[in-house]
Amino acid sequence: MKIRIRYNPIDGIVMLNISSLSKCYGRNTVLDEVDFSLKGGSLNVLTGSNGTGKSTLLRLIAQIERPTGGNIELFGRVPVPLQIGYLPQNLHFNSLLTVVNIIQFYASVWGLPKTVAQAALVRWGLETHQGKRTGELSGGLRQRLGLAVLYLRPAALILLDEPGLSLDPYWRNQLGEWLMRLAQEGVIVLATTHIGQEWADKADRMLCCEEGKVRDALVGKDAVSSSALSYRGESALCARNHSSEAMSLFAEPDRVAGGKR
Repeated sequence: MKIRIRYNPIDGIVMLNISSLSKCYGRNTVLDEVDFSLKGGSLNVLTGSNGTGKSTLLRLIAQIERPTGGNIELFGRVPVPLQIGYLPQNLHFNSLLTVVNIIQFYASVWGLPKTVAQAALVRWGLETHQGKRTGELSGGLRQRLGLAVLYLRPAALILLDEPGLSLDPYWRNQLGEWLMRLAQEGVIVLATTHIGQEWADKADRMLCCEEGKVRDALVGKDAVSSSALSYRGESALCARNHSSEAMSLFAEPDRVAGGKR
């Protein structure tokens, strides 16, 4: 089986359109008629406090959950799974399987040779850990395994939920460079975080999720001054809710975030 991902690689054209998107769990409204669009060839970062709906939004876009209302369109149509790569915040691999078992399993599902699987392990520094069972991995190694799986096949839209929390500074930098390169190749990248400082010099666009809405925060790379990070255009609510928390967590990232296709 050969996987063929078809997408328009031209930058600057709206590819992902979210309109009046809502999600309720019983009487609890998590997302309330959210409207925004993302352009092809862009790295977009969604900030916001814990529990504001960032993860829910990604699951809706990834077609893992159904919205209560509204529409999600990728290239003018409802997205299909093969167009999307998704890395959730928390993932539990089968603890008895080894790193190489996991990567080769996904490669076989997508009809990819073992050489591609091995290249993904090398790209994320896992070649010396490939014989370890996933239950023995640290949070950072587990996250890198998720990224290796995500790396296996091309996708038009890449969604990542808190992808850098369990990574050390070197691998966070590697992650940022990879995502910027994907954007340069025409992919739409949307990553969530509650640590905006970490991404502001890499992102083309920063968004903020608060009170069930998604708003523009800062303009990404163009909004970072040499003297200080300016939250120009970000709502006062976003800045107030996560500024102190972000400053403390930036120096000491939280533990595990996993990933899968």
